[in-house]
Amino acid sequence: MEEFDTLDSDLSVNETEIPGKVKQLAREIAPWIKLVALVNLGIQVINLLISFAYGLGGFEPSSFISVAISVALYVTLLNWGTAMDRFSKEGSIRSFSDAMKKQKNYWMFLGIILIIALVVFLIVLIIAINDPHILQDFIREVT
Repeated sequence: MEEFDTLDSDLSVNETEIPGKVKQLAREIAPWIKLVALVNLGIQVINLLISFAYGLGGFEPSSFISVAISVALYVTLLNWGTAMDRFSKEGSIRSFSDAMKKQKNYWMFLGIILIIALVVFLIVLIIAINDPHILQDFIREVT
């Protein structure tokens, strides 16, 4: 059986000191967070440009809203990655707290978006069950 390292193996009695392993993990995590955020921000910018190019005759606000929500989400993710990078370099309790706050903001924002999407989905589902023609007529008008 393999032996695994644990984060608490080098904890000291001084609780204000962050263990080196935690800082190392932050150093390894931060670039991946920032990579995901930056690549997705680039994709959203391209998506927005395509929406403008195809929508010159009639720009669709739903496309813009979806891109705006995605950009806001990935900016929040980038903020978290930047805070993790700062923590990995400084190693202070304050920088750790800031990184955790940014992480909380990211997950909270994503959760709120998920809740809103589920509510909209349920409303559309209820409408479709009660009167499928309303939904079909709406889709026909939009397209």
